[in-house]
Order: sequence, then structure tokens, then C-alpha cells
Amino acid sequence: MSILISYMMDTMSHLLDPCIKIEHAGWVVVNYQFDINKLPKFDDQITIKIDLCYYNRFFAYIKFLVKDLQENELVTINSQWILFDLLSRRMIELDSAKVGISDAQKNSKITAF
Repeated sequence: MSILISYMMDTMSHLLDPCIKIEHAGWVVVNYQFDINKLPKFDDQITIKIDLCYYNRFFAYIKFLVKDLQENELVTINSQWILFDLLSRRMIELDSAKVGISDAQKNSKITAF
């Protein structure tokens, strides 16, 4: 489990950080939910799909889907992220032009897991 969480954090920094046009900003996971059908075993080959589902003023909702080679869903991770200004210690409003999330739908509701 800790490896999956670490993968989530690394993926966010590699995927979205180059798109951020704000200095001193970083992504912080504030909530996540695991739905586990079957945990992969050591040496199992898996694929991980990442889907930026939607965002609102402050939160981005991202889904990580772990599948085996037969396309069976092993683990689904729903996560909620904020963009955080590390100097002022405040959340940054998400604007698709600023943070490179134009592929996602804007949604005004906050989703609880």
C-alpha cells in the first residue's frame, strides 16, 4: 500500500508540475480512498491508469486504476488534491490555463469519499 501511495505522489509531481506556471507551488493529497478487489503479489505485472476526473475552484479529483495483464481491476484509488503555495502556505485557486488541467471537466461540487 505504501508503494501505491508513493507512486501517486511521484506521478502527480511528474505529470502536473511541469505544467504549473506558478513558482513555489506543489501538489498535496488531502484525501484518498482505496477500493481493493485483489492486491497484486510480488512479481505480478500490472498497469496503472491515471485519470484526471474533474476539478473545482480548489480541488482536483484524480483516479488511479491498477489492472493486471488480463485487464482485471485490482485496485481503484480515488484522490483529492490541492495546489499549495509553499511560501504563503495557502491553497492556490485552480485555473486550467495556470496548471495545465484543461483535459478535465470543471465541477463546482466538492465530492466526499
